[in-house]
Amino acid sequence: MPNKNTRPAQGPLSTAEVVPVNALTFEQAYAELAVVVEQLEDASLTLEESLALHARGRALATYCATKLDEADLRVKQLSANE
Repeated sequence: MPNKNTRPAQGPLSTAEVVPVNALTFEQAYAELAVVVEQLEDASLTLEESLALHARGRALATYCATKLDEADLRVKQLSANE
């Protein structure tokens, strides 16, 4: 089962190419999160595949939320300086 901070390249459990979540841009992480959700809605996944995707999805969602919080703080700081 892949680490929650690495991305499967092809199928849910492929380890041909893994990318740490923190190496992704917000846009890449958000797009991958959408793919993970789509894959999780596929009823043909095994339990292990679903668990691995769920862990990856949680890591991606946390990363995206952090990036959005950072952007919000930056906007507030910039607005305060005006």
